[in-house]
Amino acid sequence: MIFLLIGVVKMNEKQMIKVSEYLNVIYKLIKDFQINSFFKVAFSSFIIKNRKEKIAFTNIKNNLIEGFFQQFHMDLFSNYDDFQYIFEAINILQENQIIIIQNGIINVCKLIDVIDDDFFKKKNVIDSLELIANMSEDSFVEEVLYNV
Repeated sequence: MIFLLIGVVKMNEKQMIKVSEYLNVIYKLIKDFQINSFFKVAFSSFIIKNRKEKIAFTNIKNNLIEGFFQQFHMDLFSNYDDFQYIFEAINILQENQIIIIQNGIINVCKLIDVIDDDFFKKKNVIDSLELIANMSEDSFVEEVLYNV
């Protein structure tokens, strides 16, 4: 993913690392889980990046989405500036013609190699992301607003 950042000279090393991490997560959400809503991709990638090690699925049996969003409001409060990295990552993917965005829907145009992350192989993560992919946009927005 770093090769996508070559033309981006206005970022320092810390910013480049954050953008490259988001590039990986965003691409996996779109390609592997068919999450193609701009809104869903932005918020799901934010939660994954900021809660990856802390997502509490173990006590949540009936509502995986509740576990996915747990403590979202605290992460949003302390890491709200991550959305600039998310939008930059999406922009880089679009400028490099890896994805295309039409009417808020994102599709993959070009296959690329990304870092394989064991997080995306966990059953609860897979189940949660499949639920998100199948949720209506309105239902997902309601979940985000409820958890803010």
